[in-house]
Amino acid sequence: MTPRFTRRDFVRAGGVAAVATLAGCGAGGGDPSPGNASENESAGGNATASGDGATDGDVAGGGTDAVAGGGDAAIVGQTVEYPSLEFLVTEATTIPTLQRGTVELEPDEGMTFYRLRYAFRNVDDAYLALGFDAFELDDGTGERHDVEDFFSPELLANFGGLALAPGEMQTATATFEIPVDAPAPTLHVTPSVRRLPADFEALPEAAVDVVSAAETPATLTQTFRNVPGVGEEARVAGITARVADVAFVDEVPEFDRPEGVEYAVVDLSVANDSAIPIVADVGGVGGMALTDALGRSFARRLELPGEFEGRPAYDGELVEPGQSAAGVRIVEVAPDASPLYFTYAVASDLWAVGTGEAVNKLVWRLR
Repeated sequence: MTPRFTRRDFVRAGGVAAVATLAGCGAGGGDPSPGNASENESAGGNATASGDGATDGDVAGGGTDAVAGGGDAAIVGQTVEYPSLEFLVTEATTIPTLQRGTVELEPDEGMTFYRLRYAFRNVDDAYLALGFDAFELDDGTGERHDVEDFFSPELLANFGGLALAPGEMQTATATFEIPVDAPAPTLHVTPSVRRLPADFEALPEAAVDVVSAAETPATLTQTFRNVPGVGEEARVAGITARVADVAFVDEVPEFDRPEGVEYAVVDLSVANDSAIPIVADVGGVGGMALTDALGRSFARRLELPGEFEGRPAYDGELVEPGQSAAGVRIVEVAPDASPLYFTYAVASDLWAVGTGEAVNKLVWRLR
């Protein structure tokens, strides 16, 4: 049975320590991610931008007319534009509970969890590192609420920022706890961006009215530029990586394939000629994932017992200086994910401020 707490009880219990105890293990690491929330949604209190105008919140027109960052407030489905970045809230909805590890949290009395889905895209020719100096939800009374998820977008800068290649788009969620009768929730976001190799620069604050939604919503798509294909090698900051081959299969011996997925069999290699040990693998903190034009990320991998069709299983959990890793990684992907890319965000220490490195992510097109 999943333990259930109110948010206040959870905080009193020590939060992270409570989850670690209930899970029977210490707190572990994960990919620096702008947010995570329960999929258990309620039916009411929603504002969702929809092409047919269907929404459970207020509807306003002009969703495809972008607003400038630092200018007028946007609405759900309306893009906020900066010179190097686009930001878009695609959905705002109340949810009855929030999952934190093995703990299911209920809101405190008189409060509700409010979840936002959002996307951002690098529209610059430079590689970016993205952080947020502020990511708060004003409940309409002037009181601002912080993100309730374990990993807040405001923590990204502590990890060097989120690596974004030119044309890259990513999606995320953020959850807040606000009063049930909040009159006019508004998201306030202050992005902080590094155009590598320069330092971080705070962008003007953007406001998004998350109660109103556009009749004709904007959409962001991923358009990587000049990326190598399968078989080509790429180098950055002492790291040499290559996607040697890829195949798509429906069956892998000894594994039951979930409905609605296929397997991408990726043959890859990474050589570490930098001065630091690195983690270079799919999922976790390994920096590798597969992604499509919609920004969907695929990082659920199969743990092979030893080899696949004569090739060893890839293991990049720790690659010491002067060492390399090579083999096959099998990843679950959506059959309709096309174009499909393989991305590798190298360790942030290798492109930190002062290194002079202008690239932080390698990308290959798989199909």
